[in-house]
Amino acid sequence: MRAMFFSLFCLFMAGCASSAAQMAAPDIEYDSPMLGHYDSHAGTLTALQCGKPASVAVVVGERRLRAIAHVAESNGFFDLPHELKAAQPEDKPPAFGEIKPLVKPKACKACPGYRIKITDGTQVNEVQWDCGCGDSLPPAPVADLVLALNGALYDSPAVTAMQSAVCPAN
Repeated sequence: MRAMFFSLFCLFMAGCASSAAQMAAPDIEYDSPMLGHYDSHAGTLTALQCGKPASVAVVVGERRLRAIAHVAESNGFFDLPHELKAAQPEDKPPAFGEIKPLVKPKACKACPGYRIKITDGTQVNEVQWDCGCGDSLPPAPVADLVLALNGALYDSPAVTAMQSAVCPAN
């Protein structure tokens, strides 16, 4: 009888632990040449400011982080490969406009890359891409996710203040 009670107790506790893990806010890391490095677990955005690394506290609420994770799940983020091809101007998703260039550039200069890593319960994926010849549009599979992340970060007064800081003249 004691063994059965103990087994049931352990099963109950394991079920509670797994549902608690699913209820916790996801951990999101986002690297963007325009914004810097965002880490939801640390609650910080680190970027170059006046040529030096600077960090600010950026709190994105748990509900918004859950909504971002839902966008990731809905768009198949956790099934994407680690490397994506950068969006080319003809690949623009509708949310980014319908303008198509007349001439496609033949050579690209190297540019900083983008990266998103999301840990949500038992699901983890990290996806990266380069800037695509200076066109900062994300690849179609992550376009909605990038919009959600950028929206959450740009809604933060700390991010707005950081981006509008004036550097002293040298």
